[in-house]
Amino acid sequence: PRRVLRTGDTFVIQYLLHERHVPLTEVLELAMLGLPHHFLELLGRWGVFPLGCSRFTLFSGLPSFRGTPCALLTSKTCWSYVFCLEDPIQFLVDNQKPLDLGATYRTVGEALMREGEALTTKRVGMVKVGCRLRVERQSGRRVFVHLEGKKQISGWISHINQLGYFLLTKERDSDVVGGGEP
Repeated sequence: PRRVLRTGDTFVIQYLLHERHVPLTEVLELAMLGLPHHFLELLGRWGVFPLGCSRFTLFSGLPSFRGTPCALLTSKTCWSYVFCLEDPIQFLVDNQKPLDLGATYRTVGEALMREGEALTTKRVGMVKVGCRLRVERQSGRRVFVHLEGKKQISGWISHINQLGYFLLTKERDSDVVGGGEP
């Protein structure tokens, strides 16, 4: 694909001579593929052949390697896509659902905490992988959080890193709870 856009409730995959419209209701997952094994993990998560038996899916497109490779897995057999995004962060910020401000999240990647929203403000510290936190405000990819644990630490972190990977995962009610120290 030459370009991938979102208009309303549809992704538009533009090729040189045609375009394909993919309703959001058909999208199973949009994944960043920084490493080759990320594509295999996507196939395994959804049981896609040859790593599973529940789905057979054909992917259209080839990554141009000018940007971050991505896969758009849909519920259709022949209409899933592989492409590169030149600005994955802005694409993800523009196309994500807002974070649930009432939920507990856990970090899945280290995040630098700052006093203010701007990336130039004073550093508070590093938030380690596995810390539990609550998101109070969201502004693009930046979120104001309170870490759970013995110390009450608050600050701003990015919930999407520079490569387009999400640094937070929402906890389910059944997840085991632990400390939130940075």
